[in-house]
Amino acid sequence: MKGKRIILVFIVSFVLAVSALADTAYYGTMMVDNCEEWVSLRDGPGKGCGRLAKVPLYSIVTDCEKSEWTGDFMYCNYDGQWGYILAQYLVPWADPEPEEGFVLDVTMNGYRVTAQHAYADGGENLLVTCEDQQGNQKWSNSTVTEDTTELELITAFIGGAAQDPMVMVYNAETGLTALDYVTGEIRWSLADADLGASISHETDGEGNTYIGGYYGPDPVCIDVYGNVKWRADSEGCYWLYSMELVDEELVCAYDVMDGDHDQQGRVIFSLDGKMLRKEYA
Repeated sequence: MKGKRIILVFIVSFVLAVSALADTAYYGTMMVDNCEEWVSLRDGPGKGCGRLAKVPLYSIVTDCEKSEWTGDFMYCNYDGQWGYILAQYLVPWADPEPEEGFVLDVTMNGYRVTAQHAYADGGENLLVTCEDQQGNQKWSNSTVTEDTTELELITAFIGGAAQDPMVMVYNAETGLTALDYVTGEIRWSLADADLGASISHETDGEGNTYIGGYYGPDPVCIDVYGNVKWRADSEGCYWLYSMELVDEELVCAYDVMDGDHDQQGRVIFSLDGKMLRKEYA
């Protein structure tokens, strides 16, 4: 009789857990707000549960979910660690669409960084600025090119690790520069990197940046410290125009496959730079 009771309790608990999962609402990426300095990431959905980490104000957490099981807490990921944060301290977060002329417009850690692109004096110029929540400018950075082509020679994007973001400024004539997101100080510069123009880029959770450009080389992987980890070889494909990280693979689209100007397709690389396969359009 005791054994049957245990089995019945197990079945009821299982049904309740499945029911709670069925009612789970997905909130995606959110930002820590409505607190003074930090909130707790806990190992359970309760104020008495153990603290895994202190999550600073304006930090970004990902894959947020809420259900009957989590109650007033969100289950989420912060800096690679899963845990629970009180929902009252989280607000929805998303990159705003850049205004016309802007190649970057993002708000993180309480600061907004924008990058405005323009043509002038026979070349391209890019102005990157950072403002605090009150609209006060914290820092700015500018870069110019001597020439223009049918391609884009300069741009800016967010790189670095999730909890230590950097502003990456690329100039095809001078190289790639990583700026501290909050202070604007130069973390590192990689000159003469030969990354092409109208570049495509992706950044993984470890801060590795993958870059390749039109008329440029195959993808190049640069670590969070500015070191080139590897250069891929597509064996005859060129005019790379887009790339995407998909399931631990780097998927790159090319205008020309194997030297055939009438053939487009994709080349898939592993994240250590090895070519895995080609897919023809």
